[in-house]
Amino acid sequence: DNSGNATITNVYQNTRVIWWNNSSPRFACYENKSDGNSYKYVQLWKLMTTHEETPYEYLTSCTSIARLYGNESYVEQDITDSVTFGSLGLENSEQYLDPFDLGNGTVTVTFAGGKNDGKYYTTGSGIRTYGDGTITVQSSVPINRIAFTWSGDDYKPASEDVVNIGSYDVSTGIWTGSATSVTLTRPTGSGHWRLQSVSATYVGESITVNNVAIRFGATISKENWLAINNKWGISDYGVMLVKKTTLDSYNDVSSIEEAYRASKALSILHRGSSEIPYPDEDYYSFTAKINITSASNYGIVFCAAPYMVIDDEYYFLDEMSFSVKSLADYYLNNDGSTLSNEALTLLKGQ
Repeated sequence: DNSGNATITNVYQNTRVIWWNNSSPRFACYENKSDGNSYKYVQLWKLMTTHEETPYEYLTSCTSIARLYGNESYVEQDITDSVTFGSLGLENSEQYLDPFDLGNGTVTVTFAGGKNDGKYYTTGSGIRTYGDGTITVQSSVPINRIAFTWSGDDYKPASEDVVNIGSYDVSTGIWTGSATSVTLTRPTGSGHWRLQSVSATYVGESITVNNVAIRFGATISKENWLAINNKWGISDYGVMLVKKTTLDSYNDVSSIEEAYRASKALSILHRGSSEIPYPDEDYYSFTAKINITSASNYGIVFCAAPYMVIDDEYYFLDEMSFSVKSLADYYLNNDGSTLSNEALTLLKGQ
């Protein structure tokens, strides 16, 4: 102005003046100073830059998804449970009268009788049964075969009539028949039996899982998908998958995105456009699938990177690592798998 003060225009209101203050030398900007009112600090400038949107602002809503699939079936087959007493860490000369589980909670073996029956001795690595003592094998399902292993010919049953049901073969130590409870009773008299192990066979169901596959990808809100497509255009989308061991072999590559941009010769198992299986009312999802051909692949760790090509540039979404084992472990504690917990336990153990 005529007094040498700089005049600026406020974005929303009236003119503001930058004054030179002689008494306390400085430039200052006040509101209504010329009117003699109380001084008020005011805005010295207005923002002239504009904010430029990028696709990343819309991609923040993306989430990674991974699902485990398979066909499970049950078949009847003989299952054998067993226990070896010398492997249980039992105390020498200690009596054990509680049932011993044969491994899966289906079959038990129990010793009963006098004061020395049920005692374990390191000599012979077995549990002893004396005159009138009993050994009972009990099961929640019918047993068709029991194999008894004794500590030498002098410490085993000498006749076939020691069992209460079925048939016992003295030479092989094998019982056959069909029963949920089988008891061997040692005849009255001196001497004793030394039982080292018991194996019981019964008909049970065995589970198998076939056609195991992992489907993986990303989901994004329909609103953001359409916004990106309208502003920049989405020319492609899909999922890139590599083995983690392959990825780790390149020390200068820390992520799938860098591996792709560096055009490294990775073992790419799947890459390319994937279907959008739905859109529903709120979200779009795009996924890819890898079939697991054998149990040897169940523990391999994969890295998956869903991507979108926007305005001719690749945008990689959240990277994730997984294996059949890790997904099985996850779904054992969370809902969402198409497989039963028994099938998931089987896959986790492969």
